[in-house]
Amino acid sequence: MAVFHLVGQPTGLAGEDGAIGRSRGGGAGAVGATGAAVDDGMADGARVAHPLPDTLCTRMGHGLGTARILTSPLTRGTMSNEHFWLLVGFAGQAFFTMRFVVQWIASERRKESVIPVAFWFFSIGGGLTLFTYALHRLDPVFILGEGAGIFIYSRNLYLIWRKQRRLAGADHAGMVAQ
Repeated sequence: MAVFHLVGQPTGLAGEDGAIGRSRGGGAGAVGATGAAVDDGMADGARVAHPLPDTLCTRMGHGLGTARILTSPLTRGTMSNEHFWLLVGFAGQAFFTMRFVVQWIASERRKESVIPVAFWFFSIGGGLTLFTYALHRLDPVFILGEGAGIFIYSRNLYLIWRKQRRLAGADHAGMVAQ
């Protein structure tokens, strides 16, 4: 994380104009890692360093005031590609977590270990989501593992569906015979 040395004593946080902070008494300003100083848009004309244009908007304590690291005006308010893919990965993990929660609740209700149908749907949702994430990461181990899992989860759902269909057919045949 970059350390910003603001000129003067910061007296406030910036608004939408992209400023990091306001300096008392104006000042010479600072230069970032790219060699460019950023005008904070304040009336006193102070300039502050902004060497990390892709950093998230975060507050950090610094000296006597608080500085704010901002994204560049072109990307402010948008999600980066990497953050999007992290969100996809965490969503897949959330699906997998839910399958265990569903299985635990169903087992507690029946006082025996059971695997409800919802477990397999959450498994497929998590598997597909993490498979997509693995493809993005180009991780062959992760791709193979998730791909095999999706096949197994789908096969289990097919077997459950086939059994229910067979039982429904037997019930229907029993009603016709009566």
